[in-house]
Amino acid sequence: MSSVDFPLRELFQQRERDYLLSNVKVSMRSAVENIEVGDLKVEKLREGETAELPRWVAEEFASLGLAEVAEEPFETEILKSLSREKMIGAFQLSNLAPDFYLRMKRRLAYLRDA
Repeated sequence: MSSVDFPLRELFQQRERDYLLSNVKVSMRSAVENIEVGDLKVEKLREGETAELPRWVAEEFASLGLAEVAEEPFETEILKSLSREKMIGAFQLSNLAPDFYLRMKRRLAYLRDA
């Protein structure tokens, strides 16, 4: 491992932590009350209610069937990116969302484990 690997790995890990701590909207499938997750306390959320939660909490709720993450599927983001690439000139690059590669990495890991 070179001396460059460690700072680069730290940078990637920090970006992933920031991504997991960013808020995402969820639609509650079940009511929850008085749940403490680390520093976060969820007082009360009713079934059908929409809330913003840190992404890692939203993903845990979704895996337990308590909520559904209200976010465009990543496959749609890929199709939009490909469409933009086809529309612009041959020597131009289209912009990708700042979290595009993080989402791709997580989606590939999910598909690998499924």
